[in-house]
Amino acid sequence: MTAAALPGGMTPAPAPRSAAPARLVGDAGFAMGAKLFYLVTRLGLPPLILAHISLAEYGLWAACFVIVGYIGLADLGLSSVYVRYVARMNAAGDTHGISRTLCTGMLSIGAISCVLLIALYALLPAALDLLKIEPAARGTAAVLIMGTACVFLADMTLGGFAYLLHGMQRIRIEQRIWVAAFSLEMLLIVAFLHAGLGVVALLAAYALRYAFSLALTMRQAFRVLPALRLSFRLFDRSLLPGFLSFGLSVQASTMFSMLLHSADRVVAGLTLGPAAIALFDIGGKIPIAATSVPGAITHVTLPAAARIDAAAGTAAAKELADLCLCASRATSLASVLPMAFLAAFSVPLCRIWLGERPDLAVLPLIMALSAASAHLHIVTGPASAVFRSQGNVGNEFVYHGLRVTLIAAGIGVAVLCLGVTVTAIACGLAGGIAVAAVAYLAYSYRALGLPLRRLATRVLLPGLVPAMIALGGVAAWFAAVPATLTRWPALALLAAFGAVYVALSALAVWRLLDTGERAQLAPLLRRLKRSPAEEK
Repeated sequence: MTAAALPGGMTPAPAPRSAAPARLVGDAGFAMGAKLFYLVTRLGLPPLILAHISLAEYGLWAACFVIVGYIGLADLGLSSVYVRYVARMNAAGDTHGISRTLCTGMLSIGAISCVLLIALYALLPAALDLLKIEPAARGTAAVLIMGTACVFLADMTLGGFAYLLHGMQRIRIEQRIWVAAFSLEMLLIVAFLHAGLGVVALLAAYALRYAFSLALTMRQAFRVLPALRLSFRLFDRSLLPGFLSFGLSVQASTMFSMLLHSADRVVAGLTLGPAAIALFDIGGKIPIAATSVPGAITHVTLPAAARIDAAAGTAAAKELADLCLCASRATSLASVLPMAFLAAFSVPLCRIWLGERPDLAVLPLIMALSAASAHLHIVTGPASAVFRSQGNVGNEFVYHGLRVTLIAAGIGVAVLCLGVTVTAIACGLAGGIAVAAVAYLAYSYRALGLPLRRLATRVLLPGLVPAMIALGGVAAWFAAVPATLTRWPALALLAAFGAVYVALSALAVWRLLDTGERAQLAPLLRRLKRSPAEEK
C-alpha cells in the first residue's frame, strides 16, 4: 500500500534517515531489557500459584486465555492499523487524522465488544462442556471466563492509546508503563493468594493491572501529542473501508496465528482434559516469555518499516530488505542465547523450579521442544513486520499454510507412533513449527530479493555456536551433579553453570558480529542510560 492509501489521500513527509538506525537499536535494546525483566519476575509465579491452587484450577485459568484469545479475533486488526497509520500520519504532521483514526477505531471496537460479551454469556455452557469442566468447578470457571473477557475487551477497546505511542515510536514510554503494570499485577497476585482468594486472586490482579495500565497510557498519549482530541463527532465512517481492507487481512492472519499458537492446549484439552492444558501452559511459559525479549526487535521494526515507502524506488526497496536482514539476524542471535540454555537444561530447570512431582514428569520434554521451535518461530517476526508495514499481509498466509500443514502432519505421525499422549502432541507440534519457520524465511527472503545463503550464514547458522556451548554445559552437569542434590544447592550450581554459559556465549556472539554491529552497541548503552527527559 502506498502513501496515497492513507486517509484523506495525504502523502507522508519523508522521515529523516540519519538518526533512524541508532533510534531503532536503542528502542529495541530498551524493549528487550523490559521483556527480560518480565521473564525474570515471572519465573517465581507458577510455583507460588501451584502452592495455593490445584493443577486443574490452574488449567481453568489457562483455558480462559485460550477463549479470550479467540475473542480478540474481533478487533478488526486495529492494532496494526493504528501503528501503521499513526506512524505515517505522524511523519506527515497530521494530528487531526490521528484523532479521527483513534476515535473511529475505539468506538467501532467498543460496539463490537458489547455484542461479544452478550454472545459469550449465551454460549458459556457450551464452552464449559467443550473444555470438559467438572460440574463442581463450573461456577468458578464461569466467573473466570466472563471476568477475563470483560477485562480483555476493555483493553481491546481502549488499547488505541498504547498503539498510538507505538506508532509514534515512543517505545520506551510504552514499555515503562507495561513494566509498571505487570509488576503491580505480580505483587497483587502474591497478596491476594496469601489472603486466601484462591484462583480468583489471579483474575482480581489481572483486572487491576489493566485498569492501571490504561490510565497511564491515556495520560502519556495526551502528553506526547497535546493536540490529540477525543469526541464522538470525530467518528469518521469514511475511514472504515481503509480500516477493513487492511485490518481484516491482518485479522485473518491473526486468527490463524491464534489457532496455531494455542494448538497444543486445544488438542490437549479436547483429548486429555484441563490437566494437559496446564502441562503445555507451564511447559511453554518460560520459552514463550523468553521469546518476548528478542521479539522486541520485531516490535520496533514495524513502525520503523512503516515510514519507508517501498514503492518509492529501488533504494527504498533495498532499505526494507536490509532492515529485514539486520532485524532477523539480531533476533536470531538474541533468541538463541536463552533458548539454547532452556532446551539443554530443561531437566534441572524444571526440577528446581517446580520440584519433584510425578504429574509434571513430562514437563522438561515440553520445555525443551518449545524452546527449540519457539526460537525459529520468533526469527520469522521481522520478515512479517516488514511486509505488513507495506500493507502486504498476504505473505503471512504462506507461513500459516505451512504451519497448518506441517503441524497437522507432525502431530498425526507422532500420534500414530506414540498414541494420544502429551509427548506425541509436543513432538509433532515442535517439529512442524520448526520446519515451517525455515521454509517461510526462505520464501520471504526470496520475495525481498535477498540471497538464501545470507539467510543461512547471517541468520540461522550463527545460532549453532551457543547451542553447542549449551550442550557441552548440560553434559558436564549430568556428569558431575548428583540427581539427589536438593533444590537450593542445585539452584546455586545452576546459576554458576548459567553464568559460564552466558560468558562463553556472549564472547562467541561478539566474535560473530561485524564491525558495524559492534559499533552500534556503544550508542545503545549510552541511550539506555539517558533520563526520561532526554528521550522526548
